[in-house]
Amino acid sequence: MEKSPSVNYTIALQFLPHRLWYAPGPGWAVTGAFLAAGLLQVQPDFLAANAPWLAKLGLLWLLADPVLGTVWHLLRDNRLWPVLQGRLLPEQEPVRPVAPYTAKNSAGYRAAVALARLREQGDGLGQSLLWLVLVSLVTAALLGRQAVVYVAFSLWAATRDTGGPSAKPRYVWQSIAQFALPFIVMLSLLQALTLPALLLGGAYWVVYLGSLRLTAGYAGADRLVVTGQGVAAILLFALAHPIAGAVVSLSTIFSLLFRWAAQQQKAAWPQTAAHWQLLLSTGYLAGALALGGWG
Repeated sequence: MEKSPSVNYTIALQFLPHRLWYAPGPGWAVTGAFLAAGLLQVQPDFLAANAPWLAKLGLLWLLADPVLGTVWHLLRDNRLWPVLQGRLLPEQEPVRPVAPYTAKNSAGYRAAVALARLREQGDGLGQSLLWLVLVSLVTAALLGRQAVVYVAFSLWAATRDTGGPSAKPRYVWQSIAQFALPFIVMLSLLQALTLPALLLGGAYWVVYLGSLRLTAGYAGADRLVVTGQGVAAILLFALAHPIAGAVVSLSTIFSLLFRWAAQQQKAAWPQTAAHWQLLLSTGYLAGALALGGWG
């Protein structure tokens, strides 16, 4: 006999931290931009003095990392986007649009068919995607038009750059949506769009792009990672932040050593990914703290 639930509830939520939660990504992009803005005031009434900035940090972090991150996971890792396009459905199975009076092959017809396919997902993934998109739009509206543009671009980018059924994705749009844009939007919301902060964000966007491509097995992608870190180190030394520049330089050197060791032992990349990603985040946060006046 099936056991009845002890509590009746409408929606089940599960919070599962990523195994590489310390790796560079949208959440760290937002956090680094916040630190680089240098707006935190350390004083006895810390929360009251920093409440406006901390509220924007919390909302944008939630939007960029768990909400839009899960949207990307559903569309790309769980292959919902090919389902919405009909590529993973048998051709003989017709789908009835959820909206009437839509001309066949029109934009309204395609949107209605996509909604119908989401509704037919029996594992709840389609409903989760719809709710998350709604939550992302509401959260973005609370933050401002910069965040709305960011959400719109991120949703668009999640359906692009997939590489097709046999080709590997190039990760350009993904890196922009998951690192460059969250970084810029956070600075914009804090009214702290300075050239040094943008240069640091641009350097680590290159690092993030290289990290994605390296994990996917692209030859020569480690050169992007090293180049981005080198630019960040030069920037920090030029701005008289020698400690942060040294941290970035050391993270670059140790990253190269881990990569060389993996190649010598002919080890698979995932076995050394944890060391590499932790070093990348360490250098990035050191640079952000230095630009924010903390070192």
